[in-house]
Amino acid sequence: MGTNCFTRVKILVAIILISNLFQCSKNVDVATTITLAKNKMNEYYQLQKEIKSIPPSSPQLQELNLKARSLINDAQIMLEQINVLDLNLQEGIEIYLDLLEIQGNHDLAVEILEKLVRNSPEKGDYWVRLGFNNMKKGREYLQDAFRCCEKAVKLKLSEKEKTRLWRSLGDIYWELRQIEPARESYNKALEAGKDIWSKVGLAGIDVVNGNMKRAEENLVSIGKELQEYDIPVRLRMREALSLFEERKKIINEGAENMMAYSHILYRAGRVEDAIATATHALVLNNQNWEGWNFLGSIYLQLGYLKDAEKTFSESIKINSDQPNIKKIVEELSKQEKPTQQKEKTSSPLIFRKD
Repeated sequence: MGTNCFTRVKILVAIILISNLFQCSKNVDVATTITLAKNKMNEYYQLQKEIKSIPPSSPQLQELNLKARSLINDAQIMLEQINVLDLNLQEGIEIYLDLLEIQGNHDLAVEILEKLVRNSPEKGDYWVRLGFNNMKKGREYLQDAFRCCEKAVKLKLSEKEKTRLWRSLGDIYWELRQIEPARESYNKALEAGKDIWSKVGLAGIDVVNGNMKRAEENLVSIGKELQEYDIPVRLRMREALSLFEERKKIINEGAENMMAYSHILYRAGRVEDAIATATHALVLNNQNWEGWNFLGSIYLQLGYLKDAEKTFSESIKINSDQPNIKKIVEELSKQEKPTQQKEKTSSPLIFRKD
């Protein structure tokens, strides 16, 4: 009996050791997978920086975008293979939430975050992300988004999520057309950290109030980084111009402000309105060579080659030290004159709402 008992004990110990080794191996696999997924995400972020620096016409762009999507898909597969949502590992879940937000899968992100805030109601960052993802689901979820952000304001937040909190509140107030609370929120986001979209939000508010010059200066100050937000900026400027026109705000008729107004109209995609306004600004001040260049660039884009040549020529008369503009004029003068050239719209469309 003693020998048999001893044998059974040895077998039991062996089973426990094997089980522990298996569990240890499993934990190592989980940790390794999360690290690999994190590396994929970091590689994706680095790739996005590279993509921003490449001209839209570059043939390399499509290849890099495909690679970026592949990195996101790889990270998702890795995390789903280890059932990351069933693990109580904050890092893995947050990486998974990051990729869901990149993919625009806000419904699943909300579903996950609702469980997280139930289990950790004191975690402010989760409330911010829940508010953000609810907002991204659409206008019918704005109340839910606002409640989440209100909750987050009272809790401890990381610096990253503090900026996202105030930016999200700015967007919520904007959607509700509460302009001054939106301004306060965007300013708080900028106090919390550098945030391009909050600057765009403040520019939109300046447009609503008729301060076109300050709005354009804010957008110009962002520089090349604004290219990432090309379509959202266009939509926000359209909304802002529509609100400005609905509220019949007064605009300073000075040449500088009118030219800034033209730039905002152009950013909003209201190109014919931009032409009409720039033309009016140049009547007020025909010595603005940069304004002539801006108008000439629009004409060139639309194929109004004769108008572009004349406009750029006016710019050179004022400032002859423009070798690139001179080259454009020379090239345009060599163009064969078409029998029927496109005619630009003559009537101003400034108060059109589109």
